[in-house]
Amino acid sequence: MSDVQEACPPEEPRDLSMRRPFDPDSSAQESEHFQYIASVPRIGIGMDSSVTPLRHGGLSLVQTTDFFYPLVDDPYMMDLAEDAGTQVSGGQTVINPWLTIGGVATTVCQPNEFIMPDNAVVGDVLVLTKPLGTQVAVNAHQWLDEPERMSRLKMVVSEDDIRKAYHRAMCSMSRLNRTAARLMHKYNAHGATDVTGFGLIGHAKNLSKIQKNEVSFVIHNLPIIAKMAAVSKASGNMFGLFQGQSAETSGGLLIALPREQAAAYCKDIEKQEGNQAWIIGIVEKGNRTARIIDKPRVIEVPAKEKDGELCDSSVVAKRIYESICCYGRLLPIARGCGKSSSSECGCKKE
Repeated sequence: MSDVQEACPPEEPRDLSMRRPFDPDSSAQESEHFQYIASVPRIGIGMDSSVTPLRHGGLSLVQTTDFFYPLVDDPYMMDLAEDAGTQVSGGQTVINPWLTIGGVATTVCQPNEFIMPDNAVVGDVLVLTKPLGTQVAVNAHQWLDEPERMSRLKMVVSEDDIRKAYHRAMCSMSRLNRTAARLMHKYNAHGATDVTGFGLIGHAKNLSKIQKNEVSFVIHNLPIIAKMAAVSKASGNMFGLFQGQSAETSGGLLIALPREQAAAYCKDIEKQEGNQAWIIGIVEKGNRTARIIDKPRVIEVPAKEKDGELCDSSVVAKRIYESICCYGRLLPIARGCGKSSSSECGCKKE
């Protein structure tokens, strides 16, 4: 406990709506409410969020938290709050020898607005909504300045391949999971988890452990950012990419969907966002485990480069382009003119 906490103990909230949610009084109404709380299933650590029933109107508080060091140099890439329809408020600054950033995401939901993650059934399929390989791409991009490492990588990829992979990783990390989550309701998803720091297999195992039914997850396909499978092999498989151990940052959702609805789900995401999702495995009868088969199929993402893929179609490139004026100064997006020459530039040289 910190000195501040010891010197200034928290004041007991006086208003009913601000009291601790698990501190019932003797009223019949609250007794009924806390019977409801007791019936809410408890899911253990590893699912990356919490759902806390509140006192009023059958509402629940849904929260998740995370922090890490920034993986990109562009500060405008770090703030997607406006795109998510919310805002950043409050904050805490800590003196630290390394730059880290993080926060807490909070919302209040009706019971029909969230999907519990523990209802997978035999016959479901597993869908992944973002490609793997962000850790590999970010590290490979850092190695561009390390000749010894690059001497090994140049046997399988070019420097341009690495820069493109890094760009695709930024685009993937900056894309919200909002559309993927909303479509889970439309297509009757039976559960899901994000794929982040524990890697694909770590999160798949966490999801399998908490299932109500006796099921197991088997993964056959690994969608990976183009060329990063080759980089991983050339690096001695140091990331554990093919074993699903490579950490992902701002990864996609791993979702258990009814087999008959999975293909339509993937098509709907591509229609709405222009990005793919993949059926990567199955749910079979088992003892709540998860595994990747010995020789999974690697799916290169994208399978084929498209004209304009890394500029006109990329959210990342658009943001960076609009934030640099013709004098080469990094400016807030609102100030960058986006012109390609000084004769067209409306910015004042400072």
